[in-house]
Amino acid sequence: MIIENVALGMNELALGVALVAMLALLLGVAIKGSRYGVEIEAIRKDGVSKHGLANWLSRFVSGTEYRGYTHQVMSTWKVVDDGSLNSMGIEVVSPPMYSEGRAAITAICDNLRGLASADSSCGLHAHIRILADHHTNVDDVLYGSNNLDEAISLTGWMFRIAFAYNWFQTAIDGFMPPSRRMSNNPSYCGSLQHTVSEAAQELHQPLTNSLEQMLRHGGVDEIVWSQMRSIMSRLMGPRYMNINFGALNKYGTIEFRQHGGTTNPNQINSWVELMARLVLVCREDWKLQSMRDPRSYDAGLSGFMTWLGLHKSDPLAAFYSRRTKRFQGTLIAPCTTCDATNCDGDDYCPRSHSPQPSGYRDDNYRDGDEMEYCDECEEPEDDCECY
Repeated sequence: MIIENVALGMNELALGVALVAMLALLLGVAIKGSRYGVEIEAIRKDGVSKHGLANWLSRFVSGTEYRGYTHQVMSTWKVVDDGSLNSMGIEVVSPPMYSEGRAAITAICDNLRGLASADSSCGLHAHIRILADHHTNVDDVLYGSNNLDEAISLTGWMFRIAFAYNWFQTAIDGFMPPSRRMSNNPSYCGSLQHTVSEAAQELHQPLTNSLEQMLRHGGVDEIVWSQMRSIMSRLMGPRYMNINFGALNKYGTIEFRQHGGTTNPNQINSWVELMARLVLVCREDWKLQSMRDPRSYDAGLSGFMTWLGLHKSDPLAAFYSRRTKRFQGTLIAPCTTCDATNCDGDDYCPRSHSPQPSGYRDDNYRDGDEMEYCDECEEPEDDCECY
């Protein structure tokens, strides 16, 4: 695919670094200031109510409440209903967070143990804030202002994110459960390939400054405005893709949807950090900084990590290397908990069984269902990763 003008003239925020080590340092500082949120889908254990679970979590993360079915952004964590899951399903949703989010996610996940966990019907959604605080939604940028440079900048940034994610799709699939890989055509996190192709075609519509065009369209600026709106419309069209750009209009964020369901805080925090890094690398103008063009890198895991500015010894790169080997069945060192070489085990080994916390009491429990077991490993489905 030819995308020579992928930069769309955006050069105001290029980092201008020539060394990967320097880029990694700058990104590390920037990521800590990224605003983000997570949605953790999980299945409650038998005997655990939604109100009871929220009350329990509020002991450890202040303000957590059960809010029924709502998409309202709140300043505290909330437990909400999720129509995509069975009757025991819930979604634990964070408020917008900064660097403090890592500890809060760990506290939430620590205290879900024995009460709720993820199975193959669940997903993890991470939102990364994109729009500046003075914009309510993307329409403010595309229709509500006269700042063409800002519209070009935003559109170029979003296209580069979609293109880069799609370029490294094979590497990302490698550390995802089989049900979340593009080869299996997951319905809630589809491939971006068609969307990227359509947007790229819009990018290559010729822009002319002939007198005839200027008279017909009111000037070259109007043609560019139309092109930017068309490209963003392509990106924001489908919701159930690996990246939901439609969240820009609701929350000023983009939503990364591919990750499989998990209540492991190491997996959640690592995914947030990885996607925040991808977003920041794509903020640069690839036209000015050719080393950031993903087409200069192998599409595998090593190329992906190098493009992100991560050395193979970096903890994040090491995490995803082990995660990939886990799904390939090529781990050498066994999990310290279950002693299996097909488990990327840590303190949250999926084969370890957590009893219900002794301090948990639920007077609100009314519903329940039977526990189902995985045919492959014979573990409870909500404790396995064979899917």
